[in-house]
Amino acid sequence: MGIDEKLTADEIELNDRSGNSNHLNRVTKESQAMYRDYREWPLYSFLYQCDTGTGGFSGKTRSNDISFIVPNRTELTYATRVRRSIRVNFYSKYLRSKYKDVYSTKELNTTVVSENDKTIKVSLYYSYVKNITRSGMTKDQLNKNVIHDSWRDAVSFIVTDSKDGETYSYKKQAGDVIDYGTDSLGNLQYIIFYDKKVTANEKTYYYARYWGVDSFKHLRCENMSFEPDETTVMDERENTLVYNGEPFLPVKAIYSQVRSSSKDVLPVPDSYQIASLDLAIWDRGSVLDNLIDKQGHALAVFFGRIEAVPNGINNALALDDDVKNKPFYLEPSDKWAGVHQTRINTLKEEMFDLMDEGGIIASQNSNAPESGISKAYTFKAKATTLDQSVRMAKECDRFHVIAYKAYNNDSGKWTAKTDYTADFNPKETLDANSLMNIVEFFYDKQLFELAENALKRLVSEMNPDAEDDEINQLNKIIEAYAGRE
Repeated sequence: MGIDEKLTADEIELNDRSGNSNHLNRVTKESQAMYRDYREWPLYSFLYQCDTGTGGFSGKTRSNDISFIVPNRTELTYATRVRRSIRVNFYSKYLRSKYKDVYSTKELNTTVVSENDKTIKVSLYYSYVKNITRSGMTKDQLNKNVIHDSWRDAVSFIVTDSKDGETYSYKKQAGDVIDYGTDSLGNLQYIIFYDKKVTANEKTYYYARYWGVDSFKHLRCENMSFEPDETTVMDERENTLVYNGEPFLPVKAIYSQVRSSSKDVLPVPDSYQIASLDLAIWDRGSVLDNLIDKQGHALAVFFGRIEAVPNGINNALALDDDVKNKPFYLEPSDKWAGVHQTRINTLKEEMFDLMDEGGIIASQNSNAPESGISKAYTFKAKATTLDQSVRMAKECDRFHVIAYKAYNNDSGKWTAKTDYTADFNPKETLDANSLMNIVEFFYDKQLFELAENALKRLVSEMNPDAEDDEINQLNKIIEAYAGRE
C-alpha cells in the first residue's frame, strides 16, 4: 500500500471481495500518513532525531506516529515492522566520540589568572562557572553540550543574558535560527532564535528573541515566519553591552568545520551523509528482521474451507475446493536474507569510511556475539579530532569570560584557564613479554634500579584502566621487593 495515498477503486474492490472489512481497515490504519521521506524533513530536525532516536527514528512524535523507515508498496503490517525494528545508533556514538576523551576526567580545573599569569584565588567568576546556566549546569557541561551540537549541526550557539542582576548562559541549536545578518566581514550583526510556542484560549502564538548589536527584542507571531509585518514586538531594550570599547553581541557561534565563506553562518553539516547512512542501515535491518521472522513460519497450503485449518497454523493458503490434493507446506527461501545482510555490510563500510574521514576510527569487536544486524563496535577519535574539540572548548571559555565582563562592567585584566589534555597522540607501548625480558636483563646485569623502573612500566601497561592509587600501591610493592623500603 502506498503511503500518503488513498486506496484506488481497484484495491478497494479487491479487498471487499475478500469478505474481510477489518483487513481493509488494517491496511489504511497501519500505512496511511505514517511514513515520511527524511529528505523532505527540515535538515537540523532530521539530524537531531537521528542523534536522539526520537521522531522518525522512534515511530512516534508528540502528535502522531511517523517513521523514516521506507514501506514496501504491498506491505500490510508496516507499522508493526517499524515498532519491532531495533536500531543501533551509530550516529550518536560517532558524535560523542569526537569529544568524549576531552571530558574523560570527573572535573576539569578552571583557574582565574592575572595578566602576569598569576593565580587569583578569590573571584566571583569561580562561582559563576560552577552554575553558569543558573539551573545547576557547570561551564564544562554547557561547553560539552555546545560542542556535541556543533559536531552534529556544523555550528552551535552560546547566548549570555542577565536577569535580576545575575548573568547566565545557555545554548541554542542551528535549528532554532529564524534569521540573521552579518557585516562585510561576516561578523554577526543580529540573529533571531525561536523561543517557544504557547497556546491559550484556542489561540496559538510563536515567540522568538532578537539579539542585535543595537538592541534586544522579544517577538511574537501567529506563525513561524516572523515576517516584519506579521510580528509584534513584545518588549525591546537597548544593547548597552560594551567590550574593549565596542558594542558587544552576547551570542557566540561555535563551528566544528571550516566554512566556505565567513558569511555562511549555517553551513551544511558534514555529518549529514553519516546520518543518512545510519538511517539506511536501520531501514535495511528492519526488512531483514522481517524476512527472518517470516522464514521461521512455513506456509501451510490446503484444500477446503478456512475453518478446517487446525489451531496453531498462522500462515495458510486455501485453494479451490474442487482440487483434491493433500495439504503441504511451502518453505520460504532464505536467499533474500543473505542479500539484505550483504547490503547492510556494504552500507556500514561506506559509513565507517566517512567516519574515518571525519576523524573517528570504528573497529568491530571480534569477541562480541552477533546481535540483530550488527556486532559491538568501538569508536575512537583521532588526536586531530580531539584537538579540534579542545579548540572549540577554549573558544567557548574565552566567550564566557568576555560576556561575564561585559554584563558586569568588569574591566579587569584577568582571564580564566581550564586544564585540558595537551596531547592526545597515542603513547608508544611495549608488549608484556618484551617488558619482562627487559626486567630480566637488568636483573641479570645487577642493574636493579633500571629493572625496577621497567617492572613499574610493565605493571602500568598491563593495567591501563587502573586508578592512580592502585598503580601507586603496586609501585610501592615493587620498591619493597627491590629493597628500597
